[in-house]
Amino acid sequence: MTRLASTALTLLLAAVGGGLFAVAGLPAAWLMGAMTAVAGGALGGLTLRLPSPLGSAAFVLLGISMGAGVTPDTLRQMASWPLSMALLAGSVAACMVACSAWLERVHRWDPATARYAAVPGALGAVLVLAAESRADLPRVALAQSLRLFTLVAAMPWLLELVSSAPGLPPRPAPSDP
Repeated sequence: MTRLASTALTLLLAAVGGGLFAVAGLPAAWLMGAMTAVAGGALGGLTLRLPSPLGSAAFVLLGISMGAGVTPDTLRQMASWPLSMALLAGSVAACMVACSAWLERVHRWDPATARYAAVPGALGAVLVLAAESRADLPRVALAQSLRLFTLVAAMPWLLELVSSAPGLPPRPAPSDP
């Protein structure tokens, strides 16, 4: 299959998956649907491809969309977050140590592979660093992709569940443009 055909098929699968999830009314439909459809196609043996410039453009658009959610009010509220941020940093470090230890002791992964597989976030950067080390890159890529897929697939439902829990203030209704 040619590179252009592989790229077109990847984009088509992503669009169909996102569209189906959107029609079904699922949370984070375009992200989760696209990821699910493309992962299913890859697992089904299809040759899929996304050229680096398209991937970079997608990351830029995601960054812009996340940054658009930061308002002056958000910045003012950050003064009340130091304890939350300290707890978050501690819990991330503890999870990395626990995950790395689990992969080393239970699954017998080498230390470099286990450490890179346990690092949360920054998939691209982690894979670049792992490729330059003695880590087993396919294992790191699999662990990182599984973590990301699980996060994207589960987080919208978890947030929906938590936001509708008794005792929490109701979520604001979407405003009409």
